[in-house]
Amino acid sequence: MERCDGEHTVADIAAQLDISFQAVWEVVEILLQKDLVWLSRTPHKTTPR
Repeated sequence: MERCDGEHTVADIAAQLDISFQAVWEVVEILLQKDLVWLSRTPHKTTPR
């Protein structure tokens, strides 16, 4: 979850954790459905609330 910060792509996360893109994407899909993350074409830093 700490990598869902606006600076990492799904591919970055998969490579850093040495897991498949598909595995990361499945988690991202769950987070998207719960409105906990959103996707952006351009990476941007977010600040914690």
